[in-house]
Amino acid sequence: MTVSVVFLVIGLGAGYFANSFATQSRVASLEQELGVVKAQLAESNSRILDIEASLDKYDYPRKISLPSEWIALSSVVPMMGQHVANPRNLPLGPILLLGKDGFLLGVEYMFTLDMLEEKEIMTPDGRSEKFSALLGLPISIPELGITAVVDHIDVAYLEQGHEGFGVPHLDIHLYFVDEETIAKLTT
Repeated sequence: MTVSVVFLVIGLGAGYFANSFATQSRVASLEQELGVVKAQLAESNSRILDIEASLDKYDYPRKISLPSEWIALSSVVPMMGQHVANPRNLPLGPILLLGKDGFLLGVEYMFTLDMLEEKEIMTPDGRSEKFSALLGLPISIPELGITAVVDHIDVAYLEQGHEGFGVPHLDIHLYFVDEETIAKLTT
């Protein structure tokens, strides 16, 4: 019986050490997997920060700096904004629509009915679209560092025209912010 007890103790000891070794090996393996997951999480977080930073360019209203050749065409008009343009772009545009303190709200373009029939509006991916299809698409004026997404569009037909474009035409306003924000920044 003594021999049996000795073999039992040796067997239990060997089993304990084997199990302990397997557990240590499994813990090491899990720690290694955890390290890989932590590295992947850090990379994902970094990519999320990069994406969020890239979306900042679409965040409006924001203040913009204009080159000296751009001039004010009006004071701030309620629910529309101050009209500012480069004279070489007149009368058609783009005409910037600024709120109080120079915050960019949108852009305006003007077209006669004949011009509008001939005018192609290109999306950023190069497709020709109608104005209503521009909702949600980015508008870019690279020389001013402007890239924005159209929130809503306002189209007005002016049968008598107005100062600066005295023929019947359409004023098309592409706004980058909602109407509530426009009201706050223009009144």
